[in-house]
Amino acid sequence: MGTSALRNIRALVARDLLDAVRNPTTLMSCAAGALVAAFFGRVVAGAPRLSAAEGDAFALVAALCIAPAFAGCVVELYVMAEERERGAYVTLAEAGVAPGEIAISKWASGTIATLVTQAVSCLLLGLPPETTAALLALSAAGAQPLLLAGLASGLYAREQMASSLLAVPLTVVAVAPVLSFVSGTVRSFTWFWPLGPAAEAVRAACGAGTAAPAPVLAALAVAWTAAAAALAARGCRRFARELAAERDRLA
Repeated sequence: MGTSALRNIRALVARDLLDAVRNPTTLMSCAAGALVAAFFGRVVAGAPRLSAAEGDAFALVAALCIAPAFAGCVVELYVMAEERERGAYVTLAEAGVAPGEIAISKWASGTIATLVTQAVSCLLLGLPPETTAALLALSAAGAQPLLLAGLASGLYAREQMASSLLAVPLTVVAVAPVLSFVSGTVRSFTWFWPLGPAAEAVRAACGAGTAAPAPVLAALAVAWTAAAAALAARGCRRFARELAAERDRLA
């Protein structure tokens, strides 16, 4: 990747993050994600049916899983669909910005938005800095299956109606590990969902046990990340073709 591409990506990320603060929908979604995670973490984590270790794990898993759906995927999916409807990407393409640069910048912006939202959740939960740092480090890698799937969805969505439809399965996949605390039956199939391995790693760190050995969880996380990355790459190629067709039509 050349200097020009890196410069374009940095500029697009800076623009995305500034727009996230200015856009009421995006800002409200990120704030809601932080508040919901903190609320669940404080209220549900203290439920009598949960052990002390499970209560601690629940609060962290809520912060881990809710933010990617409420913050990262919103930046990637909703914002991409909105910008595409406005013709922003055709303008960028005419200015020399490659489709891949747009995709990478959206992925980076979604990841940053997720980590910031999680940091706010941890602050509201009153977690110590070292616990927050550990969660963010885990999320930077463990949340990638969902964030890459969100990017793929954003690349496929042509309008905001499609983004709303695609947001539903992404949200279900995101919150599934949180629901795993409801019963062992739920956990028996949610642990191998995209965010399941990261949630199980949190459980292990809190002393609540895991549903599978660490090597299995690591391999599963890598497999989900690779599959989501492949889907995003395919979406980027389609996005590039559609963008080129739009430019030819307008020429």
